[in-house]
Amino acid sequence: MSLLREAVDRGSLSAAGRALRMPVPTLSRKISDLEARIGTRLLVRTTRSLALTDAGIAYLAAARRILHDVETAEREAAGEYAEPKGQLVMTAPIQFGRLHVLPTVADFLTAFPEISVRLLLNDRNVHLVEDEVDMAVRIGPLADSSMVATKVGTMRVVAAASPSFLDRYGAPATPDDLRDRPVVAVEGPMVETSWRFAATARTADRHPAAAAPRGDHHRGGGRCGGSRHRDHPPPALSGERGGRDRPLKARP
Repeated sequence: MSLLREAVDRGSLSAAGRALRMPVPTLSRKISDLEARIGTRLLVRTTRSLALTDAGIAYLAAARRILHDVETAEREAAGEYAEPKGQLVMTAPIQFGRLHVLPTVADFLTAFPEISVRLLLNDRNVHLVEDEVDMAVRIGPLADSSMVATKVGTMRVVAAASPSFLDRYGAPATPDDLRDRPVVAVEGPMVETSWRFAATARTADRHPAAAAPRGDHHRGGGRCGGSRHRDHPPPALSGERGGRDRPLKARP
């Protein structure tokens, strides 16, 4: 039935054969087999043109209804017409989740009102299988896993200092200068213990004078001294003074 419909819609066996990627003799033989099974001629045909017989007109009309019903049933079975519903459980780091994931989840819930989302904000790497979590937002290198992962963006890092810190200790010129200055670092399972500056590939190992809880590092940096903010890794450092915490920017 579908071959007959394709041939009639395309206007010729040649065009139908090209669309179906089927040799014309094969297509013609299959339609002939259909006619033999029914016991009547459906098409008057050549390779360049064709015309339906009266029986063919009636048969094709019925065939179109049947094929439409079958295709609709297959789409419904595959969920194409179904409204997505159910609960989605996902996890993300606390601060990143509040700033970036939560607004996206709100938009998602507006688009799919039959879905509920349980968002777990936690700075530890939740075990997806054991904790029955559907998806996770991770920052940093991933452990080897058979699970599917998709990169959605890049996080960058800056070193920043408060104006009072720069007044007291001066602006560091190189990563090595950070060894002699108190710093505030962030503690957590996804945080590196070393500060690496990309332009020189140098690593400044620092033991922080104070440790800010994950998600609170901006406030800690402003009060206690230098801190490391996610934005961009500067190659060399020079201080800027102002009324707020300032990134230590690269010198020309």
